[in-house]
Formats: sequence, C-alpha cells, structure tokens
Amino acid sequence: GGQTTNRIGNYKGSNNDKFYLPCKIISIKNDDQKLYSKIAEATNSQKPINPRDLKSNSPEMKMLQRWLGKEGVYLEIKRGEKKKLKNIKSIKNDELGQLLLSFGYQQPGTARSGKRNIFENKPLYNKLYRVNYEKDPNKKEFVLDLIKLSEDYSIIEADLKNGTTISDDEKIVLSNAKYVIFSLLGLSYYIVNEDYSRDDLNNDISVLKSPDLVYSKFISNYKADDYQERLKSLIEMILDSLCDTYENCVARNEVTSISNLFKTDKKYRDSIVKDFLNVINKRTMKNEFISACEILKR
Repeated sequence: GGQTTNRIGNYKGSNNDKFYLPCKIISIKNDDQKLYSKIAEATNSQKPINPRDLKSNSPEMKMLQRWLGKEGVYLEIKRGEKKKLKNIKSIKNDELGQLLLSFGYQQPGTARSGKRNIFENKPLYNKLYRVNYEKDPNKKEFVLDLIKLSEDYSIIEADLKNGTTISDDEKIVLSNAKYVIFSLLGLSYYIVNEDYSRDDLNNDISVLKSPDLVYSKFISNYKADDYQERLKSLIEMILDSLCDTYENCVARNEVTSISNLFKTDKKYRDSIVKDFLNVINKRTMKNEFISACEILKR
C-alpha cells in the first residue's frame, strides 16, 4: 500500500535483515483508469480513509483538475497535494462541491454538514462532478465565476468581521452562515435572471428542492467598478435577514442555537428563504436588492 511504500522510501537507517512484505499484484491488460479507481476504492473502503480520497483518481476528478488548471485554478483532489505554482487560485474539490450544492442546488444544510455525503451519495456526486464541465463553455464559465465569487466573499467576510459596521451578534451569524449566504446569493441569481419570480417562490417554495440550474457566466459579465460594493451590499442585506430569522425562530422555540438554524435544507426553505423573500419584497428594499443583483446577471 501507499503508506507502507512511503515509510520504506523515507527510512534513513540501515538494515541487512531479510523481511517479508505482503502484497497483492493485479494484472490489467488495458490502461483502464476507471478500473484503477474502482480497485483503489474497494481496497481502501475498509480503512478509516476520507471518502474524498477514494475519488481522487477518478477520471472526472482528473479532468476537472486538468481544465481548471488551464484556467489558472489549482483543484486539490486529494489531501496532502501541494500546488506547484504559488500565485494561482486554489480550491479543494469538496469545497467546490459545497459551493455548487449551496449556490446552484439550494442545499446549504447538506453542504455545511454533509461533506462525506457529497462523495458517498452517488446521485449527489454525479450531479456535482460528472457533468462534463470541460465540454460546455457555459458550465466552465459558471464554475470559474463561482470560485471567484467565493474568493471575493472571503475578503468581504474578513472585512466585516474585523470592522465595526456590523454588530457582534451579526459577526457570530456570519461565522456560521457561509453556505446559507451562498444559497441566498444563488436564490438571488435565480430571481434576477427570472428563472423564478418572487411570486412563484412565495406560492410554491418546494421548487427549490430541485431547481433548474442554468449554467452561465455571471459576475464576469459585470464591468462597472463598483462590483465589490454591490456584493457587499447584497451580503449585508442577507446577513440582516438571517439575524431577523434567527430571532424569530428563537422566539418561537424552533431553534436553540445559530448553528441549529443552518443545519437542514428544510429549515432553509421553510424559514430562511421565506423571511428573505419578505425582506426583498418590501417597498424600501426592492430597488436596493435589484441594484445589488446586477452583478449576478447572466
């Protein structure tokens, strides 16, 4: 196995004694990458190994890593890997799955607490990774914009946590709410591009259980120089709504902690989305929301 081979290779002492090294040899006639992946997965599934690592040699992961690399993004597909170039963007494949799951598929609860499930649940894994992104320019642009949005969000998140423009309670919510915030950014993407109207969502919130995701570039379409200001405005709007939702849920004895509020996709749809729709439907907020969402237009 890899660990044993690594230990032997790094051994610095000397030993002239003979020893037995148990191993198994599998003869493969053709260079079948899928078979290699299946063997690795079957061999290692009995050990305490990260499910993410079992997929690291799969064709779809290699392909995803390859084309993202050509676009200046290093995708880490296995623990312990190090990017060769220091100045390029980087993201882990499980983090990319969480972004796609929350922004595109409106499942922040699963994204937040189910990273193992992303790799163990075959339909979920296929939906996120076996999509042939490299063959569709719109899908490629969507993924690249989503990665950039995550980087821009991290900058704004750090500024808000270190600044004085939001309260301590809001900072606590912000520390726990990344994937819920990304889901509401995704919801805003759906609304501003008229995939779903606010009336549609108010009448039937269940459409978010399986939304019809339209892949396309979005933030890279926005050319004005106030992109960061609009994104920050939208994030602050979402943060205000989340704080109100938390207070309302506590008052109704529905949750006992902020973390509890963000735990499930059902709570997201039933409480968080409904409150957010109420906020952006207010006469005083409509124009601000529409203006901020210009950065999300396809």
